[in-house]
Amino acid sequence: MIFPSKSLYCYHVRSSLIVYKILERKNSEIDEVKSQYKTKLDKTEEENVKLEKKVQSVLRDAQIVRENKDLQIQELKKLAEESQVAKNNRYNIVKSIW
Repeated sequence: MIFPSKSLYCYHVRSSLIVYKILERKNSEIDEVKSQYKTKLDKTEEENVKLEKKVQSVLRDAQIVRENKDLQIQELKKLAEESQVAKNNRYNIVKSIW
């Protein structure tokens, strides 16, 4: 680039330096925002892992409770049937006595 005067050249160099400094500052700001985003992303991923573990734990607990409930229902049905059989036997004994 050919400059007609030295002052014009100095102006061009100074404005190039200003633009360069602005670009450096903006790049630094972009890097800072990227760093903050990465930190937030890492924290979010950590939180997701913790929550997923909690969900799995709750699901396991719910399955255990469901299985125990089903066992209790089966036991109660069995007791009810046994009670009905015993009641019928007593009725038949009483009936045969009369």
